[in-house]
Amino acid sequence: MPPEPEPPPPTVAAVHALLARELGPPVDGDVRLTWRRSGPAGAPVQRLVLALEWRPEHAALARPGDAWFLHRPWRLPPDQPGGAVGVFSSHAAFDSRLSVGPSVALASRLGLTGGESVFRRPGDPLPIGVVADDAPGAPRGAAEWRALLRAEFGGADEELPGDEPDAPVCRVALMGAMDGTLVQECVRRGAGLYVTGAMRVPGRDAARSLGLPVIAVGHSRSEMWGLRHLSRVAAGRLPGLKAVVVLP
Repeated sequence: MPPEPEPPPPTVAAVHALLARELGPPVDGDVRLTWRRSGPAGAPVQRLVLALEWRPEHAALARPGDAWFLHRPWRLPPDQPGGAVGVFSSHAAFDSRLSVGPSVALASRLGLTGGESVFRRPGDPLPIGVVADDAPGAPRGAAEWRALLRAEFGGADEELPGDEPDAPVCRVALMGAMDGTLVQECVRRGAGLYVTGAMRVPGRDAARSLGLPVIAVGHSRSEMWGLRHLSRVAAGRLPGLKAVVVLP
């Protein structure tokens, strides 16, 4: 039998629609999802290149027909990336929904269910995090959780083992910030582990006083997780597209 033909590449409009679904509703004051479009909505996209921000050395990676996704697009020169049919971007929505914080995608990847949103202060437009439940069955211990998170994010910047490193963790806090008030609120909601990007002194002191295990996976690692997630989703839902994540 002859080999099946390669699926056709998706269009700029199809890539836009996929990113819009994953990033959710627009956030007031955020950058535009379509930062720049050089081709028509029906133009084919051969590759989606995802990077945290534009750097001059990225110009050597550009190919005609590419679309790019930049978390921070502000340094992108007007003539770059050469030959791209479009540049997409998201800053606030990406940080909230595809980084450590109130991310449905991350919670699902980690096997967490349900979840209560945590806000930094009344009236915040977006939650700063979520406290979610481990999957039904035997809950994983804090040490097992920290090993899982190091594997998922490719390392960690700092960890606190807590007073009982092997105690089962029934609820996990995924938080985009760390201070004493947030730590106390998550403990009040039953969190047995606090996951964040960067360890902050007031939050560290509060966690130590409460015996709460903490893992700070690193700000850049948490952002890179979001890029890898978008890459996986793009490859799975748009089979004619190649997705490439650029390392920082």
